[in-house]
Amino acid sequence: MGTSGMGAIPLTWLEIEAWLNVTELGLTVWEKLIIKDMSDAYVAELTKSTAKDATAPYTVPVDPEEVNRAAVSDKIGSILRGFKSKKTK
Repeated sequence: MGTSGMGAIPLTWLEIEAWLNVTELGLTVWEKLIIKDMSDAYVAELTKSTAKDATAPYTVPVDPEEVNRAAVSDKIGSILRGFKSKKTK
């Protein structure tokens, strides 16, 4: 990842090739593509994560209509009761 006056930017092909030349690594085309894709994805997530309401990238989007509120309430209640029982011991 590089930076510019506007923030983070993905690695360029020129930067990747320069790194490969300096390190003398003999990567396949596929491996080079993966490095470029990972850099692009990292910067995209970094950019999205600056929003206050951004979700963690590892969470699965949930349709609010499919949320089982009773199950969520039971789960939270169970967690809180666990905290309470540990505190009283």
